[in-house]
Amino acid sequence: LKHAAESLFLDNPVIWPLALTQFYLGHVPPLDGLIPRDAFSSGILRDRVLRNISSSWHITFVRLAG
Repeated sequence: LKHAAESLFLDNPVIWPLALTQFYLGHVPPLDGLIPRDAFSSGILRDRVLRNISSSWHITFVRLAG
Protein backbone atom coordinates (compact mmCIF):
# COMPACT_ATOMS: atom_id res chain seq x y z
CA LEU A 1 0.00 0.00 0.00
CA LYS A 2 2.86 2.36 0.80
CA HIS A 3 4.47 1.61 -2.56
CA ALA A 4 1.15 2.33 -4.28
CA ALA A 5 0.83 5.67 -2.49
CA GLU A 6 4.37 6.60 -3.50
CA SER A 7 3.65 5.68 -7.14
CA LEU A 8 0.30 7.40 -7.59
CA PHE A 9 1.71 10.12 -9.81
CA LEU A 10 3.99 7.87 -11.86
CA ASP A 11 3.14 5.75 -14.90
CA ASN A 12 3.67 2.55 -12.96
CA PRO A 13 2.10 -0.56 -14.57
CA VAL A 14 2.06 -2.35 -11.19
CA ILE A 15 -0.22 0.32 -9.70
CA TRP A 16 -2.12 1.55 -12.76
CA PRO A 17 -3.57 -1.28 -14.92
CA LEU A 18 -3.24 0.75 -18.13
CA ALA A 19 0.33 1.81 -17.17
CA LEU A 20 -0.74 5.46 -17.24
CA THR A 21 -1.59 7.66 -14.29
CA GLN A 22 -5.17 8.86 -14.26
CA PHE A 23 -5.25 10.72 -10.97
CA TYR A 24 -6.17 13.94 -12.81
CA LEU A 25 -9.45 12.28 -13.79
CA GLY A 26 -10.15 11.37 -10.16
CA HIS A 27 -9.48 7.69 -10.84
CA VAL A 28 -8.02 5.56 -8.09
CA PRO A 29 -5.90 2.47 -8.82
CA PRO A 30 -7.35 -0.87 -7.69
CA LEU A 31 -6.47 -1.41 -4.05
CA ASP A 32 -7.92 -4.88 -3.54
CA GLY A 33 -4.67 -6.73 -4.24
CA LEU A 34 -2.53 -4.41 -2.14
CA ILE A 35 -3.79 -5.37 1.31
CA PRO A 36 -3.92 -9.05 2.25
CA ARG A 37 -7.24 -10.39 3.47
CA ASP A 38 -5.71 -11.88 6.59
CA ALA A 39 -4.54 -8.43 7.76
CA PHE A 40 -8.05 -7.80 9.12
CA SER A 41 -10.28 -9.70 11.48
CA SER A 42 -13.23 -9.53 9.08
CA GLY A 43 -13.93 -8.96 5.42
CA ILE A 44 -16.34 -6.15 6.25
CA LEU A 45 -13.65 -4.23 8.14
CA ARG A 46 -11.19 -4.71 5.27
CA ASP A 47 -13.74 -3.49 2.73
CA ARG A 48 -14.46 -0.44 4.86
CA VAL A 49 -10.76 0.44 5.14
CA LEU A 50 -10.24 0.01 1.38
CA ARG A 51 -13.29 2.17 0.65
CA ASN A 52 -12.05 4.90 3.01
CA ILE A 53 -8.58 4.92 1.46
CA SER A 54 -10.04 4.97 -2.04
CA SER A 55 -12.37 7.81 -1.14
CA SER A 56 -9.59 9.87 0.44
CA TRP A 57 -7.31 9.36 -2.54
CA HIS A 58 -10.10 10.27 -4.95
CA ILE A 59 -10.85 13.56 -3.19
CA THR A 60 -7.14 14.38 -3.04
CA PHE A 61 -6.72 13.66 -6.77
CA VAL A 62 -9.63 15.91 -7.69
CA ARG A 63 -8.21 18.74 -5.57
CA LEU A 64 -4.73 18.34 -7.06
CA ALA A 65 -6.10 18.37 -10.61
CA GLY A 66 -8.17 21.49 -10.00
